[in-house]
Amino acid sequence: MRKAQETKKHKSNRSRRRLLSMLLLASLAIPAQTAGWLPGKQPVAYAAATTGASAKIVSEEPITAGATLRNYVWSATRGTNAVQTNVHVIVVDLQNPNVKLDVIAGVDGQFTKKETVKGMAADTGAVAAVNGDFFATAGDGAPIGAQITGGTLESSAPFLPGIYQFAVSKNNTPIIDQFTFSGKVTAADGATFDIAGVNKAPYWFVPSGEHSHVDAIHLYTDAWGSKVRAVDRATDLLEVLVQNGVVMQKKEGALDMLAPSDGYILRTEGKGAAFIRQHVKVGDKIKAEYSLAPLDPTKQYDTAKFKTMIGGQPLLVNQGQAESIQSNAPDPGSYRSRTAVGYPLDQRYAYIITADKGGNSAGMSLPELQQFMISLGLWMGLNLDGGGSTQMVSRPLGETGATLVGTTENNYERPVVNGLGVFSTAPKGQVKGIQLSGKQQLLIGEKATYGIKAYDEYYNPVDATQTSWQWNSSNAVGTLENGTFTATAAGKTTLTAAAGLGKGTLDVQVIGRGDIASMQVQPAASSLIEGADVALKVKVTTKAGVERVLPGNLFSWEASGFQGTVTDGVLHVYSMDGAAKGAITASYDGMHAMATLPVGEKRVLADFDAKTLPVSFTGTAGVKGQVGIVSAAGAAGSVSKAVYMNYDMTGGSGTLASYIAFGDGGTGVTLEGEPRTMVMNVEGDKSLNWLRAEMIDADGKLYYVPFTDSLSWTGWRTVTADLVSQQMTYPVKLRKVYLANPPVGQDERAKRGAIKVDDIAFLYEKPLAEAPRNQVQLTIGSRTITVNGAKQTVDAAPEIVNDNTLVPLRFVIQALGGSVEWNEAERKVTVKQGDRLGELWIGNPNLNIGGTVVAAEVAPMIKNDYTMVPLRVLTQGFGWTVSWNETTRTVSLA
Repeated sequence: MRKAQETKKHKSNRSRRRLLSMLLLASLAIPAQTAGWLPGKQPVAYAAATTGASAKIVSEEPITAGATLRNYVWSATRGTNAVQTNVHVIVVDLQNPNVKLDVIAGVDGQFTKKETVKGMAADTGAVAAVNGDFFATAGDGAPIGAQITGGTLESSAPFLPGIYQFAVSKNNTPIIDQFTFSGKVTAADGATFDIAGVNKAPYWFVPSGEHSHVDAIHLYTDAWGSKVRAVDRATDLLEVLVQNGVVMQKKEGALDMLAPSDGYILRTEGKGAAFIRQHVKVGDKIKAEYSLAPLDPTKQYDTAKFKTMIGGQPLLVNQGQAESIQSNAPDPGSYRSRTAVGYPLDQRYAYIITADKGGNSAGMSLPELQQFMISLGLWMGLNLDGGGSTQMVSRPLGETGATLVGTTENNYERPVVNGLGVFSTAPKGQVKGIQLSGKQQLLIGEKATYGIKAYDEYYNPVDATQTSWQWNSSNAVGTLENGTFTATAAGKTTLTAAAGLGKGTLDVQVIGRGDIASMQVQPAASSLIEGADVALKVKVTTKAGVERVLPGNLFSWEASGFQGTVTDGVLHVYSMDGAAKGAITASYDGMHAMATLPVGEKRVLADFDAKTLPVSFTGTAGVKGQVGIVSAAGAAGSVSKAVYMNYDMTGGSGTLASYIAFGDGGTGVTLEGEPRTMVMNVEGDKSLNWLRAEMIDADGKLYYVPFTDSLSWTGWRTVTADLVSQQMTYPVKLRKVYLANPPVGQDERAKRGAIKVDDIAFLYEKPLAEAPRNQVQLTIGSRTITVNGAKQTVDAAPEIVNDNTLVPLRFVIQALGGSVEWNEAERKVTVKQGDRLGELWIGNPNLNIGGTVVAAEVAPMIKNDYTMVPLRVLTQGFGWTVSWNETTRTVSLA
């Protein structure tokens, strides 16, 4: 504590203390509308009679050695309504040497610099914390009550009724009581004057309404983070700078400075200023002494050795009983978020409490909070600031920072003046607990690196990068090396990481065909064009409901209807050979999915020869470059014009970008119609930067359309970007083509380089022509079928098995204009018709129809050397229209 010893009280202090003693039950002197927890709105509800209250622990987790977070659901009946509220309790063992409580405050630990509880915890290293004392929202930003941090008195107790303090003594005993303050300055000539407060924001005495700073001397230390001391006034102001016990400056008015770490500033008014003018001059030695004392003089506390202290009001629990709550206590009857602190009779534990929104309750009333605290067995309990200020943060096991617990009242973490923090003082221990995280479902060929969160025997986080881990995989469905698993075969395994006393496990499944519910090919373009590169992805949904969009390099591919190849998941279209459409088929573990794309209509926006656009350069802050139209050698050696951009991003910071801007003044150019794909030729510089286009739609919304996240080539390449997935409102404008270099991975990308862009075009969708549909009729038990009115004889008649119509697959599919392929090794039939693909396995009721697994009531079977399949599944999957004539037992397909 700063210089703190008991002194003879000045007359004015004695009178204030007598006044305070007479007004212990009076109201708090700060107007309610300025209390820190009131966000400027009326209470949302008023308390009805509460009955049948009970609390249930729903989760409990250690925070650090000696501190545990318990989460409760508090249930009760208000009037006739059953309600639930979430309550969070941090229990701190004050006798555990590995944990301590201390008060945290503001940014850099200073008053006037309000900060969120999470921010204060991060600044101080607290493993858990809650908001603390009340404060005036429009004031200086300092607590109303006293504050001791790290054994130092940072803020004195005010001369106000109703204010209580929670403190921890030198022997780690918790205390809730009322305290008063005394202090004096002694001039070089021996004259003295009372110190009215330390680091205090202004307030008003009760009942006189006298301002706290009138005729007073207040002392401000380096804990006060503002050059303004008492924002509401500057009446007859005189300030004094003291360093190392010597008066360094004396100024009429305010000193334009903060208090130094080796001194303090005396702020004086009226009689206090007159004392300084008469008795203090620059160069004099001066002494400041101050201390806290219990308001009840019969109590003996060694306040000079208190470890910490924080203020609040009203007192809720007094010796295990509910204390009377005055009606003008801060918002007592409405259901709000609440913060409180207390301890049981044995004084071993501190209970730090917040109550917030539940399923159907906005919080608690003060009487409800009071009863909850009593149900926990608390002997003494004190309300802290609440409402919009209520915030609790706690460090999850294995993590290095504290995160928000529960829900804030306004979905906003309000900056507050101080808080009560929980700190770990434990030494480094052996690893005790390990949690693994990462993908739990992989495809064959996929790699995944698994993260580790670990904690030691004191529940403090372990640096995973500085620990040697023993890895193991229970089954040979992949290889595991230093936490990276590569899937090689379908099946399940358990990954294990171990160190010290701990072991963590994670179940991983390598997905096989039997685990897949559906596969859908997702090309990055909706049309095919000669020379274009189209990135391919596949959306896989497992039977367990897990949905993932996977890169194309995990699949085998086949192009049909055009000339094209797939390399590393990218389709390159060589030639369409006059075709109107083409199909691309993905294969995984014997299951296939197909997408059919039309040949797009290509409309050239600019080839920079016959058709050109105005171009200009722009960049993010600090990025330099040039843009122009130059002659360029094309891929085949031909010379044409293209846009050239060189760039230098070395002068920027954050996300870097260099832009080719189009149109007069870079305002962009409006595109005709509804383009589905953007395509252009790019001569790369292997910079690994992102390549994007910036567009703006008819609603004025900006879109950043990706071509690639790694410009990894040199020479010319055709790139495409899907516009359909952007869901823009047409018409749209093309504003820019640009390179972006975001912070993550920035050290791997080049900041200087040059690219060329040519033949900017857009593809417009041509609808696929409807294939003519044959009309087919089959009669149960008859080998005669009718195709478009002509009769044919088949070798196997349709029949009914278990109320399902089975038909000879090959003849029916061919009659409907499709094709059938047989795979003897897999005993599988592949069916294609139009843009549909189906797969059927003999004896397996699970059919792949259009990439979706469908369960048939009767499995495909071979009868008399012919494959018979359930007609219902095929008709539904391939979109055929089916009608049934019960009289003739005839099925009609179209």
